[in-house]
Amino acid sequence: MKKLNQWEEGKFLKLFFAAISLCFILAAVCMPDRALMFKGMKYILLNTCKVSTNYFYIGGTAGTFLNMGLVAAIMTILFCVTGATVILTGKVEQVFVKPSATDEVVNQVFGSVLIKKELLMEEIRKALSLNQLDIKRVIQNTVDNARVYAYENKGYTAFISSINAYFDFNMDLMKKDVRDALFNPKRPIYTKVRDDAPSRYGLASRVKNSIIAQGCVIDGEVENCVISKGVYVGEGAKLSNCIVMQDTKIGKDTNLNYVIIDKDVTIKNERSLMGFESYPIYIAKKSVV
Repeated sequence: MKKLNQWEEGKFLKLFFAAISLCFILAAVCMPDRALMFKGMKYILLNTCKVSTNYFYIGGTAGTFLNMGLVAAIMTILFCVTGATVILTGKVEQVFVKPSATDEVVNQVFGSVLIKKELLMEEIRKALSLNQLDIKRVIQNTVDNARVYAYENKGYTAFISSINAYFDFNMDLMKKDVRDALFNPKRPIYTKVRDDAPSRYGLASRVKNSIIAQGCVIDGEVENCVISKGVYVGEGAKLSNCIVMQDTKIGKDTNLNYVIIDKDVTIKNERSLMGFESYPIYIAKKSVV
């Protein structure tokens, strides 16, 4: 996606409010009734004024200009001190499907698009009539004929398009700053409810730097792993850098490293599976190893 039409860090509004503030203050000083302005300022400072105040009556034209100039000056200070970021339009000007290395591409579309059903159906019918049905091309053609705007996500983002990417971003969940960015209590994520008992850890178990859901029984060793609900890890089992989905049973004395295990899988006793950081092993759901 080409660079959005936007002003970073509110530069436009900072300049706008600063110019307006200067103009109003200069106008107030140049007004013939500026003496009344100072008298009105003294009155306002020494007396309680209503929220809706007739500044023309209290300070004349000069007082009114001064008031507007001070408001603009305060807005300028707020923008400068807080470093506020303002996107003026966010309008999408162009979409590249397969951009080259020379294109000035600074934003990436992550596949979530909100569009009116009627507009989408109309564009699909046009594409079918031309034998060019490609949803990316449909969105690309819509940019010229409709108002298309983008929402910029400045937080944590994961683009999962491969097993390696899925593994890497699951491992990122071990980082506290990533968890804080994803699981904001002010913006909770609701999933399917499954009420299980708290996970139970055996006397010989050892867990380090892992995320373990409820309903699990951990009797072995788990390190750098993401463990879903209802998983059983037998005695003597050693799991490192693994993603284990729900209701999987891992037998005694197994050794698993860099393995992604889908749900309802059974790993029998004394099995050993080892992938690599750049090539994790995947075991399909309901498999028996």
